[in-house]
Amino acid sequence: MDEQEKTIEITCRNCEESFSVPESALSHPDVPCSKCGFINHLATPGTFSRPKVLEKLAVIFGDGIDDGSHQGILTFFTGGTGLIVIVILAIIYSQFSGEAPTAGTANVKSSTITNSIGMELVLIPAGTYMMGSNQGAEEETPVHSVTISKPYYLGTHEVTAGQWIEVMGEQPMFQMPTDNPVLLITWEQAKQFCKKLSKMENASYRLPTEAEWEYAIRAGSNTEFYWGDLYAEGYGWCHVNSGRPTRSTHQVGSLKPNAWGLFDMSGNVGEWCEDYYSSYSTADQVDPAGPAEGKLRVVRGGDYTTIPIGLRSASRGKSAADSPGPGFRVVKNP
Repeated sequence: MDEQEKTIEITCRNCEESFSVPESALSHPDVPCSKCGFINHLATPGTFSRPKVLEKLAVIFGDGIDDGSHQGILTFFTGGTGLIVIVILAIIYSQFSGEAPTAGTANVKSSTITNSIGMELVLIPAGTYMMGSNQGAEEETPVHSVTISKPYYLGTHEVTAGQWIEVMGEQPMFQMPTDNPVLLITWEQAKQFCKKLSKMENASYRLPTEAEWEYAIRAGSNTEFYWGDLYAEGYGWCHVNSGRPTRSTHQVGSLKPNAWGLFDMSGNVGEWCEDYYSSYSTADQVDPAGPAEGKLRVVRGGDYTTIPIGLRSASRGKSAADSPGPGFRVVKNP
């Protein structure tokens, strides 16, 4: 009688359930979970599941930390002086991970409209909020008071590939499912889309200002993420949940919205804003529109490749106006 092959217990990084695999299966670095199908990428062929701290670090820094080519990194983190770094990084991770509060996630819409191409927009009320954060990068400071003096309609979803084709009459540079957000669009192309859509609808469409964008994602919240101070699954497509082994965008509206009914404000694709990028002022501001000139335009929201802390409401990005990369959503003036 043949001796039964030994099995090894693996903990899935996605569903966190344990499952058994034959010892021989560990000769390949990618092991699918038998419970949820998630592909678990092991540190090196033949090794067991990573220590819990390395699981946390992988969420912060991505799968590169457990790639076979980074064996030296693993050796450092599991020995001697690396323990100090582990403690520090584990503390940082604890600030941005865990179960999020449930407050502030209700899908409450004051007023919505749908235009002729099926684009839904929600009315964002006027109001005042504190823009920026002291918990992130220096470019997010100083925290300052911003008043949005007039209501405006904002797309509940990022502009999709299908909507792009309908308005522009051509495929985008990067073809994807029509219900996924359009991607690899320059700021200049996004502006052209708004111009054509305005003509089609006999209305005024534009990109949001950076202040309008952050006001909208916060939806009355003052926490690091619009759902709370801790990162949690189910709100934004990013590095840790957008697919293995190849990450990708996802159908708009497939995760939870914020309190004003806006989907994918965190993750999926980055979003162009109208403004030139610049440092914040300490002064209180009313309807700020950014500087009159500059070199780079603002990009907000993070995308499907972003690590979780990049999904925070105050997190900022920037890119050249003629550089294809982000997607966008539109504002309609009432």
